[in-house]
Amino acid sequence: MNKNCKQCGDEFETTEKDVKFYERVSPKIDGTVYKIPAPTLCPTCRMQRKMAFRNERGLYQRKCDLTGDKIITMYPPESGMTVYSSKAWWSDDWDPMKYGLDFDQSKSFLEQFKELYHKVPKSDLYNFDQENSDYNNYACHSKNCYLLFGSWFAENCLYGQTLINSTGCTDALFVDDSRYCYECVDCNGCYEVFYGEMCHNCSNSWFLYSCQNCKDCIGCTNLVNKQYYLFNKPSTKEEIERFRAAMNKAQIADFMKKFDDLKKKAVRKYMAGVSNQNVTGDFVYRSKNIKDSYVIFDCEDIYYSYRTSKKQKDSYDISGVSGGELMYDSFNNDFSFSSAFLMSGEHNADCYYCFGCYHLKNCFGCDGLRHKQYCILNKQYTKEEYEKLVPQIIENMKETEDWGEFLPAAMAPFYYNETLAQEFWPLTKEEALRRGWKWKEKDEKEYMPQAYSGKYDIGEFDESVVGQILACKNCGKNYKIVDLEYKFYKKMNLPLPEFCFDCRNARRTKLRNPMKLYDGKCAECEVGFRTTYSPNRPETVLCEKCYLKEVY
Repeated sequence: MNKNCKQCGDEFETTEKDVKFYERVSPKIDGTVYKIPAPTLCPTCRMQRKMAFRNERGLYQRKCDLTGDKIITMYPPESGMTVYSSKAWWSDDWDPMKYGLDFDQSKSFLEQFKELYHKVPKSDLYNFDQENSDYNNYACHSKNCYLLFGSWFAENCLYGQTLINSTGCTDALFVDDSRYCYECVDCNGCYEVFYGEMCHNCSNSWFLYSCQNCKDCIGCTNLVNKQYYLFNKPSTKEEIERFRAAMNKAQIADFMKKFDDLKKKAVRKYMAGVSNQNVTGDFVYRSKNIKDSYVIFDCEDIYYSYRTSKKQKDSYDISGVSGGELMYDSFNNDFSFSSAFLMSGEHNADCYYCFGCYHLKNCFGCDGLRHKQYCILNKQYTKEEYEKLVPQIIENMKETEDWGEFLPAAMAPFYYNETLAQEFWPLTKEEALRRGWKWKEKDEKEYMPQAYSGKYDIGEFDESVVGQILACKNCGKNYKIVDLEYKFYKKMNLPLPEFCFDCRNARRTKLRNPMKLYDGKCAECEVGFRTTYSPNRPETVLCEKCYLKEVY
């Protein structure tokens, strides 16, 4: 069955298998299945809608509404949300049940849930087990980290997104099990690699693209098991060391231009991934039966999803979800089962439209609850009362055409241009406002004149730069150098950055292909595949067999 997306107008398909999944994940009450209908938005617009609720990098200073302590939070002060410090939110000093609402049949469920969602206190950030890492968000088990987002088990890392099991890395995007790397994207098992992309087990190298088991190399692509290579040609230890010693701000800028030209000549595998069976998407590893999904690790039967891992199974339209099964149109909700339309929580089962909830079972339209069962809009019911009222709410939602849909992006408390949605699907201010979504205006307080008047180049700056106001050369936004960052640049013989974190992160993000698939053919054998490389791009794109033959 084909239909046109209600938001973008593009045609998309809903298969018979999809419809059967929606029925399997639908609530079952007293023997009756209350079917979730097929979606009205295409997979891309469904993901965009969820990502409008995920603000990772927009941080604000305000006071905890429970204790009065100063906190850092992802919620803008003008959002009207009640915000507690993480410690206060997890304490027993407040009861989310006191915000409970009686369902009113004369109003839409969405209207009533919006009231609850904006009343129940929110935790300032989504962090766990942090030590000296106050300015992180969606980061867990981190120590001595600064402006780190969507990351786990990191230490002494700065300015990164999705860093996992890594130490001493700065300005990185999707880096795993690496040490002391800088400006790296999609690298694994690397040590002291600067400006690396798609590299595995490389060390002591600069400007590498799609290299494996290489060390002491500069400006190289598609190399495997090499040492002392310069621009893909054999070199010597002395020459490599001479190039490294000569690195300065101007040299690095020149190398970046040369490296961009060299990358254009590199062969590309149609998708990043290994040990897969029956998959389409990109960055998929050790997985089976994956359709049109991205950044997937060790999963099975996952469709239209992003950043999913830990043996998640049989799920559609999820993001940041792991360790569960039969999940639909949800994000950041781990170890959960047979549920739909969840956000930010863990260990939930048979729940629908629940946000910020933990260890729930059979709950509908709840926010901030823990260890509860048979609750609706944060009110406790008996099993019999619950099974009587939920069908009435579903009928209400059918009348307003809200049943089976995630919350509209207009309900998000965040500005669209500070969320992951803007990062993946950028809009202009006019486009966002036309859709009824919020937009953050330029804050003049973040664009003060630069106070720092010193040098940026290697060996030409000193500790006096720490804490001073700098202005981005690209957008003019202020940023500063923190002490750990200063020590990293000194130790690694790197110049100071001349751009703010937002602009640096945007540059790295553009190095990855968009989450969109095209029909393509291998440039060698012409076998067909689905790929994130559009047909009008100049790169040589190969199937896996031809790529391995070319590289190895």
